[in-house]
Amino acid sequence: MLALEKARRLAAEGLEVLLTCYNRPLADYLRQAAGPRERLTIANYHTLCWDMAKAAGHPFPDTSVADPPPGFWERILPDALLAALDALPRRFDAIIVDEGQDFLDSWWDPLLLSLADLEGGILYVFYDDNQKLYRRTNAFPAGMLEIPLRDNLRNTRRISALTEQFYQGPPMRALGPEGQEVERIVIHDASEIERQVSRVLHRLIKENSVAPADIAVLMSSGRACPLQRGQRIGAFETTTDQAAEPSKVLLETVRRFKGLERSVVILTAIDDLPA
Repeated sequence: MLALEKARRLAAEGLEVLLTCYNRPLADYLRQAAGPRERLTIANYHTLCWDMAKAAGHPFPDTSVADPPPGFWERILPDALLAALDALPRRFDAIIVDEGQDFLDSWWDPLLLSLADLEGGILYVFYDDNQKLYRRTNAFPAGMLEIPLRDNLRNTRRISALTEQFYQGPPMRALGPEGQEVERIVIHDASEIERQVSRVLHRLIKENSVAPADIAVLMSSGRACPLQRGQRIGAFETTTDQAAEPSKVLLETVRRFKGLERSVVILTAIDDLPA
């Protein structure tokens, strides 16, 4: 929310602004939330690389290929952005990066060279070391001023209290509403997951009148979770794009959903997630 608002304000001042992140579903959400706006470009990092390289006429493997070559995401696409900058006049006055902890160190140089003014250009990076899922070592551009955000306004206090055991860093203040108790369901075999999730969905949707668009079922990407994106869970249809199919429950991996939120989140197969 803060990254998007900063991008909006800078664009309203007449600056050419780029709002980018690693996660593509998050970029899609930010673009939808921003609406049509002049001077504001919103794209995840690899889509930016692809679009800029395409505009410069530089051929390279398509991002839709089923089996991209080694180093495609880590090196080939960022190098394509770097090469494209030599051929394109377009530059940004300000760059806002969300989920900065997901960026590789080698991605920063092509991004910074996208600024119109390397010395006076504006750069904001929002990041949270506690949300690292890719175990990447971060070395952000030099000379940045760090501003800690220590108020948790995103979760209920009960959710915040539960997740504090996994948090590392300065003390946080949970300022959200008290909220409902966090419900835990212990299973003894992965084959029980679909049945238990179906029961929870039935209670939420049929008995408590929660809209499917307000529910996300999140799963690990590991083999321990039997759920598959796009499958039905009991009587309930799922989707990976609730903007297009709001009558369905979102079923997505934790990695692809990270950065987004819903009123109700059901975590499944969490024993398979990295500690």
